[in-house]
Amino acid sequence: MYTAPLSDPPSYSEENLRIIHVEDVPEEAELVHEALRRSGLQATYEQVSSEAALLKAVESHADIILCDYSLPGFDGMTALKIAHEKIPNVPFIFVSGTIGEELAIQALRLGAYDYVLKNNIARLPSSVRRALQESHERAIRRRTEEILFAESNLLTTVFDTAGAVGVMLDTEGKILRFNQAGEKSTGYASKDILGLCFWDIFFPSSQRQSEKDRYQRRDRSAFPMQYQSQWLARDGRVRSILCSLSILEDRHFKTIFVLSGIDITEWQEAEEKIYRLSYFDHITGLPNRVVLRDRLEQAIRRHDSHGGVVVLMLAELNGLDQIRDVFGAKAGLALTIAVTQRLQAWRPPGKATVTQYSDGVFAVLLEEVKKSDIDTIVQDLLQILEKPYSIPEQQNIHLLPKIGIALYPNDGNNTESLPHFAEVALHLAQEDARNHYQFYSPEFNQEITKRHILKNQLREAIQRDELVLHYQPQVSLKNGRIDGFEALVRWQHPELGLLMPGEFIALAEESDLILALGEWVLRAACKQCRSWQEKGLNPATIAVNLSAMQFTEKNLKVLVGQILAESGLDSQHLELELTESVSMSDPEKSIAIMVHLRKIGITLSIDDFGTGYSNLGYLKKFPVSRLKIDKSFVRDLVGDAQDLAICRSIIAIAKSLHLEVIAEGVETVSQLKMLHAEGCDRIQGYYFSAPLPADDCTSLLERDVSLPMEIIRRPSYARSLLVIDDDVNILSAIKRALGRSGYQIFTANHAAEAFEILAKHQIGVVLTDHQMPDVLGSDLLEKISYMFPNAVRIMLTGQTNLHSISQAINQGAVYKFLVKPWDNDELEKIVSDAFEKFEATLR
Repeated sequence: MYTAPLSDPPSYSEENLRIIHVEDVPEEAELVHEALRRSGLQATYEQVSSEAALLKAVESHADIILCDYSLPGFDGMTALKIAHEKIPNVPFIFVSGTIGEELAIQALRLGAYDYVLKNNIARLPSSVRRALQESHERAIRRRTEEILFAESNLLTTVFDTAGAVGVMLDTEGKILRFNQAGEKSTGYASKDILGLCFWDIFFPSSQRQSEKDRYQRRDRSAFPMQYQSQWLARDGRVRSILCSLSILEDRHFKTIFVLSGIDITEWQEAEEKIYRLSYFDHITGLPNRVVLRDRLEQAIRRHDSHGGVVVLMLAELNGLDQIRDVFGAKAGLALTIAVTQRLQAWRPPGKATVTQYSDGVFAVLLEEVKKSDIDTIVQDLLQILEKPYSIPEQQNIHLLPKIGIALYPNDGNNTESLPHFAEVALHLAQEDARNHYQFYSPEFNQEITKRHILKNQLREAIQRDELVLHYQPQVSLKNGRIDGFEALVRWQHPELGLLMPGEFIALAEESDLILALGEWVLRAACKQCRSWQEKGLNPATIAVNLSAMQFTEKNLKVLVGQILAESGLDSQHLELELTESVSMSDPEKSIAIMVHLRKIGITLSIDDFGTGYSNLGYLKKFPVSRLKIDKSFVRDLVGDAQDLAICRSIIAIAKSLHLEVIAEGVETVSQLKMLHAEGCDRIQGYYFSAPLPADDCTSLLERDVSLPMEIIRRPSYARSLLVIDDDVNILSAIKRALGRSGYQIFTANHAAEAFEILAKHQIGVVLTDHQMPDVLGSDLLEKISYMFPNAVRIMLTGQTNLHSISQAINQGAVYKFLVKPWDNDELEKIVSDAFEKFEATLR
């Protein structure tokens, strides 16, 4: 195939540059020129200060335009418009002392390449070089595309003149004719392959049968057919042939296959070259801004389904330009490639894309990132980029990374604004001597800075012994006595006071601090429990939470053994609490760890049971002794049928597996009584005691403070009637009507009050109005029938809504119903029968 000769690619020389400088103050112009000359840029400068002069200057060749914003006769935006219209491919950079950020953003959107403040003129040479380099690369791409287009036209002309690859075969695949275009394409001479089998010559053994089947199919209606095929040339290289296959019959009625093909190998290679030039940086091999924009657009579209945030980070390494100046371009290139390799080897959480943003600036796009993880990610990236670099004959080169960060959807909502905001953040980072990175949002900067400071302080707090343990008693519902304590960590911050776990545990879990913190808690808890025993006080167990990272740490078993030995605490007095999600993340591995801990006598429990995903098939294999009902289910236990159902189910599961049940977050006597009635073994919560310092817990043990059993147990049975009505006159009338019957009558004005009474007392009969302000009586009785199924339920109504009443009766929620005004004798008879029905369930 004919190949058009490539002319020398366009290039620029830093010694032959022509720079148009739009500036009305000669002294300031000279400062700019001097800064560029010092950086090694040799150029001729044409300084203009009017619109007419600029129009004349752009008629001649120019490599770059530098422009002040404030000019006496016209402004920088006008100059930018003139340049964009007359010489659109020439980079335009504002060099100004007055342009503000808003105008700068507008200028960048209108086509300016960059803006450099005059008080930061040292940044100008780097900006100019980047602009020239990108302009140079665009020129190369344009020239290459022109050449390839011309070559494509020439190849078409040659094909039309000389013909395409042509092969004639018989039905057995023997080659009858092979033209010169085919010879040139494959390297086979016609005289050498005539009479040989076509698919045996041009295809590897793995493809011969499929190629043979193409020709020998019986369905001749499929011809002519077009397809692309890969042929093996004589030298073993693969040629891409675009084929057209037809069938002819000669004068002897013999079938002949006529194959004509265009060798598109060079075209494909050319397309690949264009693709590489268009989408990849030719130095680092990284994708460029075009790819970044496409990936960013995809990330934004995917955001709603995946959640989290999209993070765009621009990283620039200060000192790279100086290395180029001192050690030469090859050293700079070596460092750039070293940075690229580090970024490509980095494995941050979420989906990551690394691209070349501009000369010396790299972009990292992250998807599906939690806000709480961003600080850790940024610190990890800084640590990677801050490590010393090495180049030939020069070791331990340190570069100062600066990172600008923008977030979607917090900062920008499209592919144009987010990169711009990341650039703004990078500029802020460059101007900040103390911080290596900046977020575009000031509020997020403050939040991340606060978290980072607090994390560092937490590391020091563990070393300085600023952590303290509080202990919350666990009380047995069999005898009301303290049966153990749960150790809960606090941080006595020197400035912020006493911090609760919610304010710092998440920070510890983001790093390896959770291991040191967890070890400290375990050691301190065991030591305290042993101290109580030495005083003659003997809580049954001390419970300590294990984090996910602690539980999977390979030396956990060794660490627990060492701490028990150091403290002198018998293993039977230590209880380790594992969250449901941790134990189920890798059940088989969890079982192996649990079995070992159980063998040395440690009690194990599943914390927050019901909040995660449980596989009961694995749960029965776990060597645990207790399940803890999460406080979220206990909070609304008294009035929420679903929470009661969950608690009942957890207790039933535990009893069937011969496990104890502890309910946490118990704050009211109603919750306490219901849990006791359902068979819960232990409780902990503010009803008995908040978490206390060790000395206060010592006092509880010394005074043998316990939960009075008369509070836990319901009183002996009496005929107890609950009347629910928002009308106090109705309540009084019913009490008078039934007063001589000897019933213990409770009254409630609304549903919440009714459920409190039901939780505290053994109510045999419930009588309720139908039209309640907060709930229909039929719905209330249906809920009571589920939560307290033995209580007999009667509805009293003044409005006979037959549909709702019949529905309640059919669903089993109502035993009887009365219509207002009622007959006292009938009321007394129905209530008496209801108590007899209830008492039958007690026998």
